[in-house]
Amino acid sequence: MLNGYKVSDVDLHVVEPGDLWLKRIDPAFRDLAPRPVNVFDDANASYPRMMVAGTVVNKTAGNNRLSPLLVRQQRENMNRWYGDLIKMGWTPQAQILGMDRAGIDVGFLFGSLGINVLCNDEVMPDLAVAI
Repeated sequence: MLNGYKVSDVDLHVVEPGDLWLKRIDPAFRDLAPRPVNVFDDANASYPRMMVAGTVVNKTAGNNRLSPLLVRQQRENMNRWYGDLIKMGWTPQAQILGMDRAGIDVGFLFGSLGINVLCNDEVMPDLAVAI
């Protein structure tokens, strides 16, 4: 509640379990299913990305491109603002704590890893539907 008004956030994100697609995707696409991998940047810092059909995909590829500098800055900001919540493993308790800190009463949750996968031109249409 903020100044007597209920606050909603219509763009909250959760991080899906890494094995979600391996367990739930149509068996015809299981070998191509998204899976998390760690990628190392120029500073040898590790950050999670998704591998689909043997290729690492992220928002620095395809036509929906973010610059590597922007990606690095976003990662630094996330760690500065939400580092303790990230260490909690994106649990429901971390989500509630973050919402409480921001004064959010109601949130609409979206996945994160799957969205990043589907932002890439390289993902075949049939596979995108299965994902």
